Amino acid sequence: FDDEEMGRKTGLELIAQKADVLFNNDDAAGLGVMRVAEEQGVIAIGSDYDQKAIAPGAVLTSVLANVTPMILSIVKEVVDDAFLGGILHDAGKLILAANFPDKYRQVVTAEEGAAAAFCPAEEQVFGVTHAAVGAYLFSLWGFPHALVEAVAFHHEPDREVHPGFAPLTAVHVADGLEKCLRQEDGSAPESWVNLEYLNSLGLVGNLEAWQQKCRRLLEDVPDDL
Repeated sequence: FDDEEMGRKTGLELIAQKADVLFNNDDAAGLGVMRVAEEQGVIAIGSDYDQKAIAPGAVLTSVLANVTPMILSIVKEVVDDAFLGGILHDAGKLILAANFPDKYRQVVTAEEGAAAAFCPAEEQVFGVTHAAVGAYLFSLWGFPHALVEAVAFHHEPDREVHPGFAPLTAVHVADGLEKCLRQEDGSAPESWVNLEYLNSLGLVGNLEAWQQKCRRLLEDVPDDL
């Protein structure tokens, strides 16, 4: 990739095999390909930017890679799914409470004053959690997989590990930090946020900064909300 002489050697080998057009997608090795193409009188095609100046007698054109719109599109998709996941992640609670008010009252009573999430009590009363109910409904409605995943696993993010930051990550951390910061007993973030999961993504070092941002945001929220 970064060996110009290797690029020259590869170019000569291809020319010896009767190749009359050489295309490269390398750094220094690509320079070798284009320069040997000019020396041998064959056509070369550059990549990433206009490379005609490197070998004016050989470079016919260059393939330009415009990755910025693609990257922005991916980032926007993650942000949108994370935002919706933050709004909808507890929708299963509303569904259970609206359809089974007496039973859900048992869940609320069982969890009053406890630091645990509602999930264990929901499992005991309904045999299913609000996260699973919400995710199932949204999957039936055809919501994006990443959003359904964020709703389904926002209490158990390690059940669906991604190689990097995902909507699930945002929803899990935001939900955990919001609960942590609203406690009056000085609960530590690890009581609510899965540190092993964040560590597996290489993101555990960001937790303190995220906590500070959440604290500043919550300071602007009225106490009666």
